[in-house]
Amino acid sequence: MKNSEYERIVKEMEYNLSARHSFLTFAFTTTLAILGVAFTSDIKNEWLFLAPFFLIVPFTARIAYLRQTHAHYSSFLRVFYSEEMIWGQLTRTYCPIRRNRADIIIEVLVNFEMFFLSLCCTAVFFYKYPTPIADFLFIDWVKCSIPILLSGIVVALTMAGYNYGKMMKKYEEKWIKAKNCRQEEYGTEEKNGD
Repeated sequence: MKNSEYERIVKEMEYNLSARHSFLTFAFTTTLAILGVAFTSDIKNEWLFLAPFFLIVPFTARIAYLRQTHAHYSSFLRVFYSEEMIWGQLTRTYCPIRRNRADIIIEVLVNFEMFFLSLCCTAVFFYKYPTPIADFLFIDWVKCSIPILLSGIVVALTMAGYNYGKMMKKYEEKWIKAKNCRQEEYGTEEKNGD
C-alpha cells in the first residue's frame, strides 16, 4: 500500500467521525428547537412534533452507513497495514479489553442517541394529542401508530450500524481472504509504501 493511500483512508475515517458528530449536533439542536417551540406555543397541531423525524430517520441511516464505512476502512488497515498499527496489534494479542456494565451503558447511550430523540418526539406527540384515549376512534389509533412506526425504523437503522466489533470481524475476514488470494496470485507479499 502506498503511503498516499494510507493517508487518504485515514482522512476518510476522520471525515466519517466528523460528519457523524455534525449530524448528531444538527439533529439534536433542530429537534430540541422544534419541540421547544411546539411545546411552549399554543399550536394545536400535534403533527408538528413529528417534524423532527424528517431529520432523525435519514440522519440515523447516514450515521449507520458512516459507522459501517469506518469499520470497513479500519479493518482494511488492520489487515494490510498492520505493521503501522501497533495499538491494534497490542489490543488483539496481549491485552484484550474487557467491558463492564458502565461500558455497555455508555455504548448504548452513544449509539442510540437518535432513538432517544425519536422517543422524545413520540412522547410529546402523545402528550399533546388532542383526543383522550378513551374516545379514540380507528383513525386515532392509526395516527398514533405513526410515531411508533417511525421510532421502529430508527431502531432498525441504528442496529444496522450498532455492533462495530462484529462489523470489524466480518470485514477483516473478507480482507484476509482478499489478501491471501492476492498473495497466491502474485506469490509474494507487497511491502507497505510500495
